[in-house]
Amino acid sequence: MKPTHIIVVLVLLTAAHSGTITVSPGDDLDAKIESAQGGDVVLISPGTYGPVSITNKQHSASSYVLVKKNGAGTVTAKAPAITTGSALFMENCSYYVFEDTRFEGGMWGMRIRLSDHMIFKSIEVTATGQEGVHFENAVSYIDMLDCKIWDTGNYNAKWGECIYLGSAANKAWWPDYTHHIWMEDCDLSDCGNGEAVDFKGEVDASTLRNSVIYDIAPGTSDQHNEGAIVLQAIEVSGLERRDNFVEGCEVYNVSGGRFNRGITFMGAGNTIRNNTIYNCAAEGLAGNTWKDAGKTTYVYNNTITNCNPNTDIPGSMTVSNEDNDNPYSPQSWYDAVSVDGALRHRIAPDHRREVRASSYGLDGRRVPQSRQNATAGVFIEVIEHNGAAVATKRLRTR
Repeated sequence: MKPTHIIVVLVLLTAAHSGTITVSPGDDLDAKIESAQGGDVVLISPGTYGPVSITNKQHSASSYVLVKKNGAGTVTAKAPAITTGSALFMENCSYYVFEDTRFEGGMWGMRIRLSDHMIFKSIEVTATGQEGVHFENAVSYIDMLDCKIWDTGNYNAKWGECIYLGSAANKAWWPDYTHHIWMEDCDLSDCGNGEAVDFKGEVDASTLRNSVIYDIAPGTSDQHNEGAIVLQAIEVSGLERRDNFVEGCEVYNVSGGRFNRGITFMGAGNTIRNNTIYNCAAEGLAGNTWKDAGKTTYVYNNTITNCNPNTDIPGSMTVSNEDNDNPYSPQSWYDAVSVDGALRHRIAPDHRREVRASSYGLDGRRVPQSRQNATAGVFIEVIEHNGAAVATKRLRTR
């Protein structure tokens, strides 16, 4: 017996893009993206362009800006120097999607400030002066998916982090409560003497998942970069436990720096689970009691080999060996469906038609009949589009 389906309109799933902006070599990429309105698609032909700077551009989940490659080859936004500026700078912006773009050069490859609700998919960042990517000053709801970041820290090696979350205490906008950053399936390497990923102590609700981190040389004589991945200490008095996750990652070949550890955590809380760590010249997994706030860190099912030693966690730290499930997930306001259970796919909005779907709400409960035609708050498991199976994935969103 065939299952009963409910007809809903695709507009509940995808943005209603209103225009297409094409960019070709020789065009001003920055001006083209700056001119995009909510709902526009910016299609970039392969080639090398100048840096991009976007400020004070705010859109919505139903009317976002999509920037992506158009054709075979590499799209590169390149800053002219590694001693200043960024290849991509964004401030006070929301609801942008960037796909299949390389950001090269600049002091920072990508510097995102005071912004929220963005997705960076299949992005490359390389050849920077300092950090590859810096999310700072209350940034929230940012996804980095299937990204590659390497060869950073070419001007200031000690600040060459591939991904830097939050800010140091000497910044005017500190404390920096950056939160809900999702990093998955990333390839991170060769970051000068910085960490591959640095979670500052005030960062919360952020995840590094299923990523590969290798060839890292953290720390210099005057810089305490404590490992390939570091979960820093809380420096704000009375702040509650931090709930960040490092899970399912592979960390290896950590040597050549001052602190050649795989993962280092301080007493801010957080969860480190299901990781594989090997070939570290110092500890594979290390606890550090500096400014220990006494919050519980969950350390579960990590496989550590050929490190020196494999584990070094001071007995004074509050650590649980129990598992702690991750309650967070990537955003789904853009890339909400998958094809064949693997390939991510968004149904073209200019072919907006009806789709067949089972009606599930945000929390997985079946939506009452009275809400099946709601224009917001109903998120569905797509089953059929134009007679063809599209996906069987329950959707969640933020």
